[in-house]
Amino acid sequence: MKKTDVSSRLLRLLTGIVLTLAFHNISAQEVPDFLRPSYPGGDTAFCRHLMDKFRVPARMLTRAVTGTTRFRFVVSPEGHLSRIHIINSLHPKCDRELGKAIASAQPWNRPQAQTDTLSCIFEGSATIVPSPDLRIKSVHIHPLRRAAIAYTEAGRRIDSLQLYRTLMVEKMPQFPSGGEESFFAMQRYIDESLYFPPTAIFSCVSGRTIVNFIVDAEGFILYPHIAKGFDKVCDAEAIRIVRFMPRWIPGEEDGAKVPVMYTIPVNFRLP
Repeated sequence: MKKTDVSSRLLRLLTGIVLTLAFHNISAQEVPDFLRPSYPGGDTAFCRHLMDKFRVPARMLTRAVTGTTRFRFVVSPEGHLSRIHIINSLHPKCDRELGKAIASAQPWNRPQAQTDTLSCIFEGSATIVPSPDLRIKSVHIHPLRRAAIAYTEAGRRIDSLQLYRTLMVEKMPQFPSGGEESFFAMQRYIDESLYFPPTAIFSCVSGRTIVNFIVDAEGFILYPHIAKGFDKVCDAEAIRIVRFMPRWIPGEEDGAKVPVMYTIPVNFRLP
């Protein structure tokens, strides 16, 4: 083998590895774990459930059926499945059995961010083969998008958030006052809004709660959740303060407004 051929193959191999790693990193960022509902036992358990429940006797078919079918379903805020839809049909009987298998799954676990109403749309594919009856050989699922309810000064609005979050951008989001005063204005808002729970006062509890949330491309607060807490009652109060914050100045990247992950501390100190 010529040296140039070896170099060429090595270059293609390294390029493939780099592209694979890059794709993996992007995928990991696109689906934050705290926003994703989970099936008890994980995606593998859900796929195994479909494989176990799906059976179509060959005698019920008038023609040979094999191939890959795609499906879609919605996981509600309570973890129940709805709007089950077969995107491409291999056979009506296969569609019916696959739909029944998906619908019979047990409820999903809610994501860690339980302070907002989240519905997640999943899409999947199932490879169906005769053996001799039809069965599912493999299943793959992934989230498409989610519908969110953002809490604003004017009430509530339903929105759709892209499945990625940015940690650092050229221009970070700012509390409404903007500029150098933004941090101090936010701190004043927290101090004025803070309601020190009586149970914490009686127990002489004090500490700091760290809250993560997303400032979307329009400046609304989405998905506040506890990154680090110290007391359940105080943590709930910190979430309340964050979720009802006024509309922020959104972050920007390359001149475009983008959703950004943000973290703030909420301090609970006894007078």
